[in-house]
Amino acid sequence: MARDYENDKTHNESLLNRRSYLKMAGSAIAATGAAGVSTVAGAKEYETITVSAGEHKAISVGDGQTYENKLIDVTAEGAGVAFTTSGSGWTIRNVGIKGQHSGESFIMMPGVESKDGEGLIENVYMGDGIKAKESGGGVWVNANLPHQGVINIKGMHLANAVNNGLYASGPGSQGAYGITNVDDSYFRSNNIANIRTNAKGDRTPYVKNTVVEVDDSTPPCGENCSSPGAVNNRGVWSWYGTTEVINSDIQGGFATTKGGEVKTKNTRTGDKAKMKPPKAVPMSAEEAAKGGKR
Repeated sequence: MARDYENDKTHNESLLNRRSYLKMAGSAIAATGAAGVSTVAGAKEYETITVSAGEHKAISVGDGQTYENKLIDVTAEGAGVAFTTSGSGWTIRNVGIKGQHSGESFIMMPGVESKDGEGLIENVYMGDGIKAKESGGGVWVNANLPHQGVINIKGMHLANAVNNGLYASGPGSQGAYGITNVDDSYFRSNNIANIRTNAKGDRTPYVKNTVVEVDDSTPPCGENCSSPGAVNNRGVWSWYGTTEVINSDIQGGFATTKGGEVKTKNTRTGDKAKMKPPKAVPMSAEEAAKGGKR
């Protein structure tokens, strides 16, 4: 069985310290944070950012900033990208990741530093997956800030991640109460968990109008795995408290840890679940970058 990474802080630091990512992180974050962040973008226009073979592009979105209408091409061998955020009130919107991510890091590592603050990830395509037997996952909510506020994810397509699709339980392991909500999204065959939530504190995270599909395309785990090659694709995994699952279709089942609980309303599971992605979900990187269907 894959190690479930209870010590979220230690696990993420091990990824961030890996060879090539850390070598270029400082300069790339500064450059992209200045040039790539905008406040206005045309609904039909987008910029293509091509990542070279062996490069791991770092993109930073700061307090109150919006990063939108980008297609990030990681089709070159060993290419990857890593988003980080700081402050509150930031937005990542209309972003498509084209090609299989290298697995050197998580694709996104967001967090909201203010308890009363929010962040938005909307209309994002990460459906081409992550290289099997590497360490990378889809979204790792930054427990090291720690994440204190609310992240709202809407219209996300996230498939075939090795180390969790949405990995949002970490703040609770640091004693933080930051939560992540999921709406109108589609997760397919992400290893360890498709959606993994932190429900510690007085706020209740939710998964709404969302489809989780599990098939035989799940990539096996490798590095940082207690059992290399293992596959365990939970549907929704609630840590520390209550997670609500509403109007959704979930394969992979529900799991709980550290006092976690899942409450469902109008939700189908197993063979009864309908696997059609929500209409708002982009089905390609290009569709997401153009603004999708939202």
